[in-house]
Amino acid sequence: MTKLLRGISQSLVLAVLVVLLAACGGNGGNDEGYANGGTDTTANVGSEKAGDEKFTLTLWTISDNADPMTNRALAKAIEMFKQQYPKGEIKVEGKGRPEQLYDQLNIAVSAGNAPDLFWSNVGQNVSFYIKNGKVESLDSYAKQFGWYDAYPRSAINYQKKFLGDFYALPGNYNAMGIWYKKDLFEKYNIAIPQTYEDLIKAADTLKQNNVIPMVMAGKWPAIVTRLFDGILEMETGAELHDNLLLGTARFNDPAVVEAFRKLKEDWVDKKYFQPGYLSNEEAQTNNLWYSSKAAMLYSGSWEFGNLRNNKQDPENYGFFPFPTGVSPYRIVAYGDGYYMSSDSKHKDEAAAFLNAMSSLDAQQATLETNPESSSARIGAIDLNKVNETKKQFVDLLQNSGSYVPTNEMGTEPRLTDVLFDVQTRVLTGELQPEEAADILDKKAEEFGWYK
Repeated sequence: MTKLLRGISQSLVLAVLVVLLAACGGNGGNDEGYANGGTDTTANVGSEKAGDEKFTLTLWTISDNADPMTNRALAKAIEMFKQQYPKGEIKVEGKGRPEQLYDQLNIAVSAGNAPDLFWSNVGQNVSFYIKNGKVESLDSYAKQFGWYDAYPRSAINYQKKFLGDFYALPGNYNAMGIWYKKDLFEKYNIAIPQTYEDLIKAADTLKQNNVIPMVMAGKWPAIVTRLFDGILEMETGAELHDNLLLGTARFNDPAVVEAFRKLKEDWVDKKYFQPGYLSNEEAQTNNLWYSSKAAMLYSGSWEFGNLRNNKQDPENYGFFPFPTGVSPYRIVAYGDGYYMSSDSKHKDEAAAFLNAMSSLDAQQATLETNPESSSARIGAIDLNKVNETKKQFVDLLQNSGSYVPTNEMGTEPRLTDVLFDVQTRVLTGELQPEEAADILDKKAEEFGWYK
């Protein structure tokens, strides 16, 4: 994964909202049924007696996930579903990149032609569908099929807190933090930072030895915002950070100002990024990192795949969570998943297909061809077959709390654009931190973000 994608056309969003204005809101959720067991509670994919009628379920996803020949979880789920529903068909349609999928989904929803199921990131990009009653709550199916026992509590709580209920069967679940080159940390006797002060001290040691402390593909503001998110969690603490993303706290809070200040003064002013970072893309930063000219990269669990694709030995790289000092610790995490349209005429059958997708058989099938997959399913990843860093990610995702990224997962697209703009202008010195927070606050008010 190279960068987070927002991908919702503002004009299309407004059109959808106009069309759906009179629709009802989504159902509320509850906190029942959580567990962290690894047993396969999803083996029975549907009802005991499948109907005799022919039907077709339509699933929209990104093109990279649409081919059963390469998406082995999808292929296995279709196979299991067909055993239960011999006369049922699954029509999988690849809709391009995420932003292209979202644009087409907006049009389909506004016209009343939404697919039975669709893939999306779990975040604010689906919130307007939910508010207008166009996405089905999966709470009853989760209880029926045992999904609350099959996924990490943080992945469930994430949805219930920020979307209001359990709407998406989790697919991949990614954590973010700081990757580092082991050889450089060993060479300069740098211990894994336990505090933010330790992190700054490590960066200073690296700079003094002519090593770039952290590479930053600043051409993409979302990548810079990953570091900002860690600093923001540190400054706000858990409650205020969540309230900012729930619209019950204001963005001109002094803690937000201080987060902007630390991003500028601690990282840009001290030249801890590579020269020209605001124009650099991942290909440039990866070259610096792989060649040990740079020591750290703020990224996520998808780096396992990047390392393999670039023929890097994963044993040369380590990971540590950003040291926010918040207790109990929360990892910055986000995921994707599969949603059900409330307009589907085959909801029970669609739920049975989702249940097949959630099975260990399906999730482990995809790991056979894509061992770097970050499946959210408890028990899918065989810890005996992965290295210590991968085990660390699994442990963090399944046993830590989590907070939502501030950018496109946590705020609506228009507000995300404002965040990216003021963040860049703070880094270049065009705006003071107080000015950035004030602009963000005024735009949040203008967009109706605050409750």
